[in-house]
Amino acid sequence: MNPAGSRFDQGGTAGLLVDTNLLVLFTVGAVNRDRIGTFKRTRQYTKGDYDLLVRVLDKFEPLYTVAHVLAEVSNLTDLQGPERLLARRVLKETVSLLKEAEMPVRERQRIGSTKTLGLSTRRLGR
Repeated sequence: MNPAGSRFDQGGTAGLLVDTNLLVLFTVGAVNRDRIGTFKRTRQYTKGDYDLLVRVLDKFEPLYTVAHVLAEVSNLTDLQGPERLLARRVLKETVSLLKEAEMPVRERQRIGSTKTLGLSTRRLGR
């Protein structure tokens, strides 16, 4: 395994920034794993992807996100009926475990992260 892979396997204390798609997958999977393959926002993922995501998230502390990601996840987890209520509960509990990272867009552009990773994905602590 390469050195980067072994560092990843060990997790880290620098934390991990979790983006919109991963939080949507986490929320839908936590509500109902069987919906991952059928829900419009997660059908490109599998139950195995969800399991991997959970294992990766467990290796890092703290977990970070940004405010606009949380707003997007709330809008994108538009499940119906009882699953919608459960998704809101899962999201509420998840938000309580996340730290909100604050980095102005100008700062992200200055360090070049938006060119390769976009606005909402950036591993912290490098």
